[in-house]
Amino acid sequence: MVDEGIKEAFFALKRAEGIPEELIESLYLNNYNSTNEVQISEYIRIQTWSYKHYNHWNSKTELFSVIMQNSYISQSQELNVNNMRERLAYDFYFRGLIPSVKILFSSSELAIRGKYFEAMILLRSSLEGCIKIALDAQNTIVNKTFNEFEEPREGVFSQTLGVKPQKNLDNLGLGKLCREVENKQLSGHLTNIYERFNLYELNDYVHSKLIAQDKIGWQNLIFDRKFNEKSWIEFSIHFQNVLELILIFTHNIVREHTWINLDELELDDFKIIELFPKYAEELVSDGLIENCIDCKKLNPVKLKERRGRCKVCHDELTEK
Repeated sequence: MVDEGIKEAFFALKRAEGIPEELIESLYLNNYNSTNEVQISEYIRIQTWSYKHYNHWNSKTELFSVIMQNSYISQSQELNVNNMRERLAYDFYFRGLIPSVKILFSSSELAIRGKYFEAMILLRSSLEGCIKIALDAQNTIVNKTFNEFEEPREGVFSQTLGVKPQKNLDNLGLGKLCREVENKQLSGHLTNIYERFNLYELNDYVHSKLIAQDKIGWQNLIFDRKFNEKSWIEFSIHFQNVLELILIFTHNIVREHTWINLDELELDDFKIIELFPKYAEELVSDGLIENCIDCKKLNPVKLKERRGRCKVCHDELTEK
């Protein structure tokens, strides 16, 4: 029997799309009494969209996009000839992220339609790509191993390739890539990110032959695809972890540039504290977070010394 809340959500969505009221009922009956793949996907999408925690997940996705576009990417819009190579490397990092971020959001589209196993596979691939471009960019900027540039007669620089890729990264698994991230301080003060962000679980979807059966279930995976609350929660947690890691990598790459003004990033610290607390910790040392990450207390003393927390919250943190 169809949940009435799902039916109401379907009707609300179709009204918003401008479908005439008299057609919505027949659309609903045609869609949800069918075994057609497209119609099943639509039904699962409505169920996911109606799920009580979906808005919180979507808020994190939207905040991630705003931070990346309005804060970090916008910092490179004004040309600084004296730092041409650094600027090009910085820009290339974001261009290099594009394929992995597209895969990231493709994974969410699959999960929203109930293809949880496939979504996890794409999510893991996206993370690996993000780590590699971050390591390449950081290595290029710190060691100044830029690829060569040509200067045409007009005096305008042309870029052959700003960031120099490291060939050895392709031979590293996800666990070793995470250790490389920590060694290069791309994770800032965070250590053991492979365990802390449960990336070993995400990695299992690629390497474990039993993961589909254990986590998703063969019946749901192959024969009877439907909305699965447990699988959606698991995906959304891993998805949010990847978003937060990308933000952490990006901020630590930004720190390498003297021409960037961190005060002009215009980050919404209240939203960041609520949705990305680990990323918030990375912003504390730059004075970009002014309130306690845990209890939201305004302007506590010794914020930097206490990892972005007031004394009470910091004491609780260290006791765990």
